[in-house]
Amino acid sequence: MHIILGVLGIVAAIGIWWWRIKYIGEAANEVADRAGRVRGHFRRKKLRAKAAESPITAIEDPVVAAATILISIYSEDGPFLPEVEENIRQTIGGIAGSEGALDEAMIYAKWAASQVDDTLLVIDRAGRFLNSKLNETEKEQLISLVNSVTSDPGLRPKLYKIRMDKLRQRLGLTVH
Repeated sequence: MHIILGVLGIVAAIGIWWWRIKYIGEAANEVADRAGRVRGHFRRKKLRAKAAESPITAIEDPVVAAATILISIYSEDGPFLPEVEENIRQTIGGIAGSEGALDEAMIYAKWAASQVDDTLLVIDRAGRFLNSKLNETEKEQLISLVNSVTSDPGLRPKLYKIRMDKLRQRLGLTVH
């Protein structure tokens, strides 16, 4: 009889420890799940803050940033003429690499420029990004690209010179 009680005692002890380990495992899984939720919450909060700040800060491609600056400058006085849009498209097409990249850059740039009413803000944010991505020669080429969109002063916005000076300043170039 004492052997049966000893076996039952061992089985009961094993059962209790098994239940305790199972309970500890569930608690650890719950803690890990909560930690994942908290981490996800902070990631989502960071993305929401970035998206709310401006669509310009979400730009990660220099071609898209350049297109956004061009469209913002040339649409400052209102919608730009189709010939100016075609000139911008051709200008960006020279650096985009492919037709798909060009279409993507133009679509996002139009949307981003329409979301931010302040051209100086677009130049500031996109220019800061481009300053970190481009070398001095590429920065000068960007200025040339903006100037090459149209040689007709009548098609340029009223504050074109001021915007170009701001762009040069943001790119770290000398302002004339």
